[in-house]
Amino acid sequence: MISNTASEYGGGIFNFGDHSSFSAKLTVVDTEIKHNLAEGDGCGGGIYNFSSLNKATTKLIGSKVEWNEASDGGGICNHSTNFEAKMDLLDTRVDQNTAENGGGISNIAESSIAKLQLMDSFISNNFASGGSGGFGGGIHNQAAGGNA
Repeated sequence: MISNTASEYGGGIFNFGDHSSFSAKLTVVDTEIKHNLAEGDGCGGGIYNFSSLNKATTKLIGSKVEWNEASDGGGICNHSTNFEAKMDLLDTRVDQNTAENGGGISNIAESSIAKLQLMDSFISNNFASGGSGGFGGGIHNQAAGGNA
């Protein structure tokens, strides 16, 4: 998953829980997700996991998320609105990503729960460059009306 662009969300991958009867589940194994871009005020340069009308779950196993860029969550953005958004990283590297907030990962809970679980993973060399300071070079965890 290399060198892709989205006009706003999920430069490389967009996992969207947007159906009232079905949840969105994605598993990525031994994959490189790099040099992707979510343009504008977008979220998730490499991966955007978003719950709206149902749950969204993404699992990354033995993967690399590198050199991606977005406004929030340069590498990964896990974002919940009405239902739980869950992001699991196992033996995964998140490296050299850039965003205004959450250079490596943004975990944002609006009116529900955003769960982020890291196991044997490596978060390094990410950059938060926000004009008002930039929050979370590695991980930005924000509860804005929900539980993060």
